[in-house]
Amino acid sequence: MRLFISLLLVLGLSACSQTQYREMQTATDDLAQLKTFSWETTATTGDTAMDAFDSAFRDSMSAHLQNKGYQEVAAKADMKVDYRISIMPASAVPAGDTGNGIGWHLDDAGQPIYDGWNNNSGVSDFYQRGLVILTLSRVSDKKIVWQAAVARVVDGEGEVNQVEQHASRMSRRLGRSIPSAK
Repeated sequence: MRLFISLLLVLGLSACSQTQYREMQTATDDLAQLKTFSWETTATTGDTAMDAFDSAFRDSMSAHLQNKGYQEVAAKADMKVDYRISIMPASAVPAGDTGNGIGWHLDDAGQPIYDGWNNNSGVSDFYQRGLVILTLSRVSDKKIVWQAAVARVVDGEGEVNQVEQHASRMSRRLGRSIPSAK
């Protein structure tokens, strides 16, 4: 009985995962030749939450890259690591977007229909989403050798500890998918 309850709990928690992943540029053989990385430079924003996200995301992603066999260097890196982040309020998602969007669409009669009941994220579609796109580019010719994105429902916006948790979870999901260095 305990095993059954534990199994249900694990399945329930995994079904509640709010992070969605999409690989946008699959790894090429070129990535296997790259051994070192450095981050694109960015200016601090002065916004405590944004700077906390940046620091937490970079630290976590650097650790993932190092675990995959890449070495972080200050100068003359083989590849640059960069990311872009945006927050999309639920109201900004197009009404017909039934993918990772809000889940509403209009039927033939023009009546709104909510598809969220069949969507794993359910009512979380009402919340805003954070989107992070991670890009690994070869320094020699600036060619993108790997790129992926994660989207997740963000709550507790502006609270530093929540922002750091989102950064860690997003980098963990991206980090799992980065191919290892050869």
